[in-house]
Amino acid sequence: MMSQNRFAGLLAMFTLLSGGSANAGEAWTDIRKTVFGSAVIAEDDGVISLEVPVRAEDAALVPLSVKLKDDAVGRIRKITLIVDENPSPVAAVLNFDKPSSAGMKRFATRIRVDRYTYVRAIAETDDGSLHMNAKFIKASGGCSAPASKDAEAALQDIGKLRAKASAGNASTVVDIAIRHPNFTGLQIDHVTRAYTPARFIEEIRIVQAGQQIASIESGISISENPNVRLELAPHQSGALQIQANDTSGAKFSTTVSVTGF
Repeated sequence: MMSQNRFAGLLAMFTLLSGGSANAGEAWTDIRKTVFGSAVIAEDDGVISLEVPVRAEDAALVPLSVKLKDDAVGRIRKITLIVDENPSPVAAVLNFDKPSSAGMKRFATRIRVDRYTYVRAIAETDDGSLHMNAKFIKASGGCSAPASKDAEAALQDIGKLRAKASAGNASTVVDIAIRHPNFTGLQIDHVTRAYTPARFIEEIRIVQAGQQIASIESGISISENPNVRLELAPHQSGALQIQANDTSGAKFSTTVSVTGF
């Protein structure tokens, strides 16, 4: 699993690496070398598929979803989401400590898109092989777009966390919504006219019976009020603990019962 310190370091480094690049190929070359080194990445082989709109209605709230091929379910230990031309391209890293028990099938969230760019989903299987699907999206201004509330008002609601988990014979669907402005550090406060300091959710964990099912490391490319959905393999009924923390050190948590059995 990528450590939080390493993830934070990548975010800071990519702000310098990708900020001035207008060419998606050049941006991806830098990102690929830094994140994956010389590893071979299979492209468009069907292991993972990515869905994003061709043109975003709102560049600060772009829906994104990934789906795994049936025979890959239970074999994926990591998924990396990358937005080539964002100031911090690594949008999120999903980790599954025990891929076979997590059995992740689908993942959905909302991202920010700063300019026309490729968006990529890269899956790492339990044997270390990498598989990618990429899509081009037309959107701009998402990383500097003002929050829906001014900074002071947004911080008053921070940390409200809602979750639900519905289980059936085929899957367990976990929905998580966190009230958080996810400030990027690139937004100008309309009252003070100064840049609002960056503060964003950096990790979400899903735990059951003391065992971590999945974790999501995230950065400024995830939209405000993060909202994620995971479709997992069927899990036993019982409580799930949803734990999150942001870059200021604040911690948020809730417990939800798995229903549907």
